[in-house]
Amino acid sequence: MIFCSGSAFCGAAKDVKGGPLGKAGAEGARMGAAPFGGAESHARSAWSPPQAGGLRPGCPLHGGEGAGKTTHGGDSMVTFFPLSSGSSGNSYYLSAGEGQGGLLIDAGISARRTRCTLCDAGIDPEGLRGILVTHDHTDHISGVRVLAKQLRLPIYATAGTLESLAGTVEAGTQLIPLEEEQEIAGMGISPFATQHDAPDSCGFRIEAGSRTIGFATDLGAVTATVWAHLLGCHLAVLESNYEDSVLMNCTYPYYLKQRIRSEYGHLSNAEAAKTVEALAQRGTAHFVLAHLSRESNTPALARSNTEAALSAAGMQPERDYRLWIAPRDGPGTMIRF
Repeated sequence: MIFCSGSAFCGAAKDVKGGPLGKAGAEGARMGAAPFGGAESHARSAWSPPQAGGLRPGCPLHGGEGAGKTTHGGDSMVTFFPLSSGSSGNSYYLSAGEGQGGLLIDAGISARRTRCTLCDAGIDPEGLRGILVTHDHTDHISGVRVLAKQLRLPIYATAGTLESLAGTVEAGTQLIPLEEEQEIAGMGISPFATQHDAPDSCGFRIEAGSRTIGFATDLGAVTATVWAHLLGCHLAVLESNYEDSVLMNCTYPYYLKQRIRSEYGHLSNAEAAKTVEALAQRGTAHFVLAHLSRESNTPALARSNTEAALSAAGMQPERDYRLWIAPRDGPGTMIRF
């Protein structure tokens, strides 16, 4: 076991803010899945959510359309823990329960910081079973090489991402392609394609016992494929990158603003809010908004957009849903469900 507090490797211990609190394609087609576009961007078509299929607001917090369908692992509490989320670095910890070990989704912060953050939260880094990588941008992979070497971790990603990583990791590092569902650390991991300006970028649908997690950050549009893999999840982790009016008035150069707003850029607060509301109408009750921009967004703006959309649909926090914002520069709330 690694002990971080006061050690020469990790330095002084830090306080962790917060505390505990594929298969979807047919479902997506049945629910009328269609590409999601953003009305804000000149490069995107107008978006309207699929019909709710008779489901009513006020779904129980423990439920979801996909509830009870999975068989991976047992019925232990699933843990999702954001270590950092934003353009300065992205990494998230996920575990199916005690004795199963855990996984990192992306490793875009230093290996030292990753290990210290896990230790400070009471998680042994030696229990990690691998790193899932969404794409090859620096803020998602900067810690991959050292972390994989230190903890002898395999790296799981799509073929295009592995090709990009092959020349950057240590010799002997296991690079394992993710194509269809694979079982890792007691969880069924299914990648799905996302639209982003990186080769073969992806999100993940993760089956852990009787719980399902949908993970989609760094995407310029919620396509039919993305929607189908988020539909029915108990927890949806979704990008809410920028507020359009703030982006257009920030100091970014024009070309960068257009890249961010494009269908291969990032999701705006308005687009994320519409997606969350549509998922909540169908039973998803736990949401994390992630990858907020420092220059063109704030946690308050991201939250207010989504809460307004949910309120307009007749939904109330704690009764119908729970919503967290993943911090940009440090650990967030450890979510157990």
